[in-house]
Amino acid sequence: MLKVFTSAMAGVSLLFLGLSVHAADSDWAAKVNGVEIDKVKLESTYNIFAKKAGMDTQKSLSPEDLKVMKQQLLEVLISQELVWQYSEKNDFIASNEQVEKDIGKLRASFPTEEAFKEKIQSSGFTEEDFVEETKQRLSVALMIKDLNQSSEVTDKEIEDFYTANKDRFHKPDQIRVRHILIQVTPDADQATKDKARERIVSILKEVKMEGADFAELAKKYSEGPSAKDGGDLGLQNRGRFVKSFDEAAFSLQKGEVSDIVETQFGYHIIFMQDRVEGQLVSLEEAKGQIREYLRKAKGQQALKQLVEKLRSEANVEIAESI
Repeated sequence: MLKVFTSAMAGVSLLFLGLSVHAADSDWAAKVNGVEIDKVKLESTYNIFAKKAGMDTQKSLSPEDLKVMKQQLLEVLISQELVWQYSEKNDFIASNEQVEKDIGKLRASFPTEEAFKEKIQSSGFTEEDFVEETKQRLSVALMIKDLNQSSEVTDKEIEDFYTANKDRFHKPDQIRVRHILIQVTPDADQATKDKARERIVSILKEVKMEGADFAELAKKYSEGPSAKDGGDLGLQNRGRFVKSFDEAAFSLQKGEVSDIVETQFGYHIIFMQDRVEGQLVSLEEAKGQIREYLRKAKGQQALKQLVEKLRSEANVEIAESI
């Protein structure tokens, strides 16, 4: 069970946890260069991760494991405080306009101002604390963005990554089909199904007449939402459609018409308008995507190293009892 909780913590970002609970009378759990991290914040953070892991920690973990979990979370909080202090010292400070814009986006997701304020309070914030936490989070994000952008990626590194990961750069097979649908629900009685099938059989005969325009017939007969577009379903990857339709569609050659295909939506006739075979994306096409991926990876590594350096140089006191 300790492993389960540790897994839940694995995704902890060095950005802030969205939690900034303060209590004037609480004892501190740690001091980071003189700045206190109080025990209320540690307990609240701990409860969030317990909930995320779907655990009743009081029943699932031994006292020893509980202590280990709190120690691990405290280290996360210490790292966050160190990164914030570094951001502040190096002038990575979000502007008031950026803070207001970010809070405004969140506020707009609530039906009323009262609902927004209630959410802040129920999360353990005062309004002042929430503004400060937002400023810190955005400031740290600016610092991390700078780390990412400062990470140089060479053409050789891009080429090596492409060569080693070619399986990631294959475009899948795609098809563009039109269809005619006669709707019938799975729970329809047999008489209704027979009537629908008779109709689709009749339409199929007309489709296969020499010179028949499938798009016009789809506009005339189809009961699906694509009827107005001549049954055109656009360019799609394999797996986009329900299984029976997908299998029938991908088995067709360009210009070919299917037999009647039954799905939970009813009876279909499918026309293969075009197909694009899967192919390997060229290095030139993939270069920008790879560069950004490697830049972020290097930025993350640089952030990890920065935190380790800050931790080794910091004056950190940890309370005996957590």
